[in-house]
Amino acid sequence: KSADREAIQELSGGEDAFGDAVEQLGSEEDVDSVLKSMFGHFDYTLGTPEKVDDSNVNVPATVSNADMQKAVDTWFSDLMAYAMQNPDIANDEKALQAKTVELLQTSVDKTAEAEDGIVTKDVVFPMTLIDGKWEISDTIDDSVLDAVLGGFMTAINNLTGQMGEEKD
Repeated sequence: KSADREAIQELSGGEDAFGDAVEQLGSEEDVDSVLKSMFGHFDYTLGTPEKVDDSNVNVPATVSNADMQKAVDTWFSDLMAYAMQNPDIANDEKALQAKTVELLQTSVDKTAEAEDGIVTKDVVFPMTLIDGKWEISDTIDDSVLDAVLGGFMTAINNLTGQMGEEKD
């Protein structure tokens, strides 16, 4: 819930899950900024863990976050409108990345504030005991991460699928 990149990495076994994001958004600060926006509306309730064996448990949870399908749709629309009004932005990668981050944060925050802007899902976190610490298992399904992120992965896949269809 703190949106601390290092804490997220530690909980998920220490892997750098954000290298691609840094490359796409331009800087670690931009990634941290987007994470804070995306997790700023995240909440969860944990259920009773179900023991699988001495080293593994499944933890049911109800997670909620901003509806990222709505946020991504708004963000993309706003970004395209901005690009049409400011065509020179395409020549300035840093400015384009900064505007992309700004508009994404704004759309996530506005979506979360809307009456129907929060989505809730039931998920299961597989946890493994490693060196005396419980960590999210590497067997976790992408759908759980997508639910935690309010459907962000699905929204981006929908967006890129739509863009691919437009090219056809």
